[in-house]
Amino acid sequence: MRRLIEIATERRVTIVMFMVAIVLFGMVSLSRLKLNLLPDISYPTLTVRTELTGAAPAEVEALLRRTCYVLPRC
Repeated sequence: MRRLIEIATERRVTIVMFMVAIVLFGMVSLSRLKLNLLPDISYPTLTVRTELTGAAPAEVEALLRRTCYVLPRC
């Protein structure tokens, strides 16, 4: 351990160059790191198509919603 301390104090430029090399390698590695912050997410959807002649969309929606709440497995 004492030998390492002597080398570090006697050869400061060498130690600084090693530290610069380590920082540069770290920066290059970080720039090449592929990080996906927003992965592709697909949400499950359900589409229901109905036809009721002469009915407004709100009326069809109300009838369908009421039917789904009444039936346990809709």
